Amino acid sequence: MITISDFNIDVAEKDALAGISIAEMVIKDGLCAYGTSLAKGRRVTCHSHSAGEEWYIILSGEGQIWTADTDNNQTVNKQVNTIKKGSTFCIYPGTAHQLIALTDLEFIFLCPTTHITSDRTFFDDLIN
Repeated sequence: MITISDFNIDVAEKDALAGISIAEMVIKDGLCAYGTSLAKGRRVTCHSHSAGEEWYIILSGEGQIWTADTDNNQTVNKQVNTIKKGSTFCIYPGTAHQLIALTDLEFIFLCPTTHITSDRTFFDDLIN
């Protein structure tokens, strides 16, 4: 009927490929919720997914989300957007994305489990 989970970074497991630690919050078929934090100056490894959207909800802090289209395993049309507490945004399939924390940053992201396990293509940094 309902599943409730609290944000608890203390139970996060390191994802060396993505460069962050991820706390499972709600895991179910289709869409899952994960929590993580980035210390000021830290970044997520640039990557994309071939299927499924990835939604972000910024709980605290400020940062930037860098995005680019992907074409033949290359990134093109790079752009950057500032994010802060309360920001919500969606990354679409095939979009390379990379977050950087301008201050300590906490956020929740929602996506299929495959985004954590198998559906990931990594790229060089988008961040200048």
